[in-house]
Amino acid sequence: MVDSRMTGPLRAMIRRLREAGSGAGMVAPFEKAQNESQPPDRIMNALGLEPGMTVGEIGAGLGRMTVWLAARVGDGGLVYANDVVPRFLKMIRRRCRRLGFGHVVTCLGRADDPGFRAGVLDRALMINVFPFLADPAALFGRLAPCLKPDGKLAVVEADPARFANIELAVERERIIVPASRAGFVLEAVADFLPRDNIYIFRKSADRPPYGTTAA
Repeated sequence: MVDSRMTGPLRAMIRRLREAGSGAGMVAPFEKAQNESQPPDRIMNALGLEPGMTVGEIGAGLGRMTVWLAARVGDGGLVYANDVVPRFLKMIRRRCRRLGFGHVVTCLGRADDPGFRAGVLDRALMINVFPFLADPAALFGRLAPCLKPDGKLAVVEADPARFANIELAVERERIIVPASRAGFVLEAVADFLPRDNIYIFRKSADRPPYGTTAA
């Protein structure tokens, strides 16, 4: 379930979708400011995303990062773009067709399930998705099996010390604790973005899958 407090931001994104129509290319006008504060290349570098990889994006929205992920992995790679709003995914498909990105697959999921296939992802990425989640541990738990054994996850969220909007800023423990419960291990926290932290997780080989117990 999506947190009911976030219906306002969702309505704002739908309004942007209507304003953009099908005209958004690599960078839509309303995305320029966010790309400045969250440079796609720097985020992808922190995640270690390379050409030929398969990456899953959770909460792809209107495809702001999706197109950059597709450009980075190239035709030899694959991008799974997930969202819970069908209209957003329709926008992404149109946008990627126009840009010639035939290696982007959209996935309609739930707030607690990205809907990716098991064992296919080299990397996964979530940007400013956490405040929308009512049960983060469930999402992390269903995401973990989708990553390959050496797969990594990057979670990009606003730091309360650097971002005044209390509804959108996320304390570190709110991310790290449910990720750990789901079998992720924190590798690093990058703080080079103006207002966001990038949490890099890897899968733990010693933890049983989420929702199960060790024998």
